[in-house]
Amino acid sequence: MAAGLQIITPSGETQIDSDTRNYALKSSGNITLNGDASPSALKTAQVTVTGAFAPLVAVRPRTVGHRVCHWFTSVSGSTWTLTFLGTNGAVVDYYVYDKWDTPSANLAGLEVYRSDGAVAFSTSLLSMRIVGVGTSITGLDAGRTYAGIMMGLGLQEDYQPDLEFGGTYPYTSRIYGVSRTSTSMASSLTIFENYPVSGPPGPEFTDPQPGVIVCDVTGL
Repeated sequence: MAAGLQIITPSGETQIDSDTRNYALKSSGNITLNGDASPSALKTAQVTVTGAFAPLVAVRPRTVGHRVCHWFTSVSGSTWTLTFLGTNGAVVDYYVYDKWDTPSANLAGLEVYRSDGAVAFSTSLLSMRIVGVGTSITGLDAGRTYAGIMMGLGLQEDYQPDLEFGGTYPYTSRIYGVSRTSTSMASSLTIFENYPVSGPPGPEFTDPQPGVIVCDVTGL
């Protein structure tokens, strides 16, 4: 950066500067996973974000033991429809973050602008607060609230042969989803499909375990 404002953390990382946009909260709410995902016993729900650039959605199952993952996304213009998949009946709080380009009207505080006039940071916006990244983040403060952004889908499947030659084979697939306790958040496997199929067995297929970006959403 040739000129402008920089805010550096004690560890030497650039936290805010005049070149990089900071993601801020666009909207929040909750969904109930009850949409059909047949033949899976898991259920779906959707979040629609309008006027979006490239939203990131953090999710938090309200009940410990429930799991939820970002399954797929469809985009039409600036409208993004995100489909989530997880435990049947789970209530999930969501937090949509996106970049902001325009100043905050009639609000006081510090605003940092890019050279093209777009807002890089504003104290009047609720900036994303990342507190951990990894496959399992522990030691979180039990007095605060956290939500996770999945960094990938992560699939596992296998066809294992039956003892009876020429018979059917159990097919099992698993998918990673955000799970939590009061002091931790992780990507955890759950059964996606499990049913018998005919034909020859196939090899086991395993994607790497995806990580989770943990955001502090206390008070949002």
